[in-house]
Amino acid sequence: MPHAYIVRSIPSLKVAFATFPGFPAGRSRQDVVQTALRGVGRRLQRTDPQPFYSMREVATFFSLPLRSVALIYEVLETEGLLIRIRATQTKLAGKKPAASKPVTGIVGLPLWVPAFVTSPYIRSLHIHFNEQLRRRGFVADSIFFHSDEEADPKFVTHLQRHSLDVILWMNTNFRAKQLFLALRDLRMRQVFVLPAECMQEAPGAVYLQDWLPAYRQMAAAWAEAGIRRVLLPRPVDELSVASVTRNYTAAMKAAGISIQVVPGKARDFIKTAKTECARGGTAIAFLEWASADAICNGYPQSMVELARTTRIGFCRGRIRIPRFSQDGVRADVIIFDPAEISRSIVQDLTLHASLPEKIRHTFNARYHPDFDFSDNIDRSFSLPGEQA
Repeated sequence: MPHAYIVRSIPSLKVAFATFPGFPAGRSRQDVVQTALRGVGRRLQRTDPQPFYSMREVATFFSLPLRSVALIYEVLETEGLLIRIRATQTKLAGKKPAASKPVTGIVGLPLWVPAFVTSPYIRSLHIHFNEQLRRRGFVADSIFFHSDEEADPKFVTHLQRHSLDVILWMNTNFRAKQLFLALRDLRMRQVFVLPAECMQEAPGAVYLQDWLPAYRQMAAAWAEAGIRRVLLPRPVDELSVASVTRNYTAAMKAAGISIQVVPGKARDFIKTAKTECARGGTAIAFLEWASADAICNGYPQSMVELARTTRIGFCRGRIRIPRFSQDGVRADVIIFDPAEISRSIVQDLTLHASLPEKIRHTFNARYHPDFDFSDNIDRSFSLPGEQA
């Protein structure tokens, strides 16, 4: 639907910036435009808010990327000079305080409770999304649900009651595909953060998480360390991680490392691991949260002892293991940067009134060797030379 014509009482950009001197050498063009817009905005302020120049107009006039202008508007909005209204217009704030700050939109963040409790990464991602959304005028609505609840038709009604503008699904279960299709039929905008190896057609904008490059880095490091075999506990949810196991196995085999899947329950895995790891050249890897939680938190003393002599890898992000934290256990971890993911997706939501149903971007996982589990801070990991 085309936007209604916006009547402005402020002068055109050409008139307002008639004395603009241009861009001096050595200064950031974005910084120069930000300073100029701030000055003009303050001169044009009246008692009540009034329509301001659109980001596209400013981008065209100053020959700046639209993203740079969006960042400028974000700063000026934080300063209280501008009021951005989602998918409608930008207003120049009035000189008198507004009754309330306009809301850009309401973004639902459905959170699977077991993952939120078990995974520091999921908690950190949720925190980063909340902060990024708040900075850009969105309201973040956390919606907690339990196993299989998202496959219940009543869950659609539950989500409708939240009056959401966008639903952002983080590492969701695609067995709930009927739910996503039902929400699309209700014209709800959806954004998906999905593992690249489990990608299926999704009724919304898609952001992929690619673990494979980090798997290869881990395989190369382990092969160099003399590891020739990796023990994997049989996944609790084999259907959802079949492709994950396939990709990880291929990466390890390419480095000359064999894979042994250990069947049975947690106690069976501990028994096998103690025997096999005593022979040397053997490592342990976890490809899902459920089995890692059952083994590491079910038999913490045994896992602490194994960790002292055996290389252990948490290949889908670390999990909460109190005993590891207490004893300062170190293990290899593969993880994504939650700050990078949240910043990129929320910026897209800010710049685009609607996102097409296609893959928007692919994020690459990071291999973090020898991570100290006594560091309990839920944050993004930094590689050497990077700032956290």
